Amino acid sequence: MRKTLGLLLVGLLAVLTAQAAHAQTPSVQVKVENKSIDLPSIVSFPADSFFDVFVDLAPGSSTLSLSGFQAAVNLDASAAGSIVLLAPTLLTATPHAPLIAQNFTPDFGGDNGPGRASATAFTNGAGSSAAITAGAGLFRVPFQVLAGATPGHYNITIDMDQFAGTLLTDVNANMVSFAAVNGAIDLTSPAPPLASSIGLLPTPPVSPVGVVDITGGNGKYVSNKLSLVPAVQHGEVGLNHVGTEGRTLVMLWLDGASADIAALISHLRGKPGYEIALADAGSGDPLFGDIQALKNHYQGFSALVAFDKGIANAGFGWDLMGDPNVALAGVAAVPEPASLSGAALLGVLMFVGVRRRRAA
Repeated sequence: MRKTLGLLLVGLLAVLTAQAAHAQTPSVQVKVENKSIDLPSIVSFPADSFFDVFVDLAPGSSTLSLSGFQAAVNLDASAAGSIVLLAPTLLTATPHAPLIAQNFTPDFGGDNGPGRASATAFTNGAGSSAAITAGAGLFRVPFQVLAGATPGHYNITIDMDQFAGTLLTDVNANMVSFAAVNGAIDLTSPAPPLASSIGLLPTPPVSPVGVVDITGGNGKYVSNKLSLVPAVQHGEVGLNHVGTEGRTLVMLWLDGASADIAALISHLRGKPGYEIALADAGSGDPLFGDIQALKNHYQGFSALVAFDKGIANAGFGWDLMGDPNVALAGVAAVPEPASLSGAALLGVLMFVGVRRRRAA
C-alpha cells in the first residue's frame, strides 16, 4: 500500500513538474503587429488602418497544431479620442495568412470597441486541427485615427484571461500555453523645423563668446567690432555700456552665400521687439537712414537690427540653426542716437578684433 501510494505521489509530482515546465517555456507565441502612422501624412480624417494578431512557434519548438482559439486585445485608455478599434476581420493573405478560417466570429465576448477587439474560430470536425506556421494569422483589427489625434505611443496588450480573453486549444481540446508579445500603435509627428532667432539679453551672459565694448556718451558712442573666428551659429556676447533710452542698433557680419543670408533675414523679419534689414536695403526700408549713417564708420556689415527702446541689453544672443548655411562672423552695437565724433571715428576705423576664446 505504501509502495503504491509512493508511486502515485511520484507520478503526480512528475506530471505537475512537467506542467510547470510547460507553463514556463510556452512553445507558442501570440503576437500583436506594431503599427506606425505619420500624422502629417494623413489626407483626411478619420483615417483607416489595421494591425494583425498572429501566432509563431517559440524558438526551438517543434511543430504544433491548433483546433481553435479565442483571442482579445486591449488598447491603452490614453488612446481615447485619437484611435478607435473596429470589429476584427478574417485574414485572407500573407504575410499573416489565416491559421483557422472556419467558424470565424468577431466579438465573441460582446464587448468590442472602441478600445477592445476580440474574435474566435475553430476547425470543422472532431480531431481536425491546423499546423502552426511562422506568422500564421488569427485575425485583423481595423482601426481609425481620429481628427485631432495626439501623437504618442499607444500599447496594445493581449488579454490573458482564459475565460474573457485569450485561449488556444489543441486537437484534444486541451489548452495550449503561450507567451504574449504585445504591440503598439505609434502616432508620430515630426518636430517642427528649427527656426533661427535673435534677441537682447537682460543680464550679462554666463558663457559669452566675447564682449562688445561701447564707449562714449551723450549721443556719441563708439563700438568695437567683435570678430568671431571661426564664425558661430549659436552663441551669446556681452554688450558693455549700452543705454536703453533709445533703440539698440546691432550690426551683424554674416558668413554665407548672399542668397542664404537674404533667406535668414527674411526668416527673422516680423518678430516682436525689433526691426531688421540687409545692409543693401533700399530707401523705402525703415532702417535705410540708420544703415547709411553706420556704413560711413562700420564697413562691410551684412545686416542691421534695431531693437526697441527700453529693452534691457546686457547681451546679445543668436541661434541660426534654422539656417544652417549662415553663421555670425562679427558683431558691433551702438545705442541710438549713433552719431560719432571725429576723435571717436579714428577709434572705429581701427576695428579692434577680438577673437573667440578657445577652450584649453
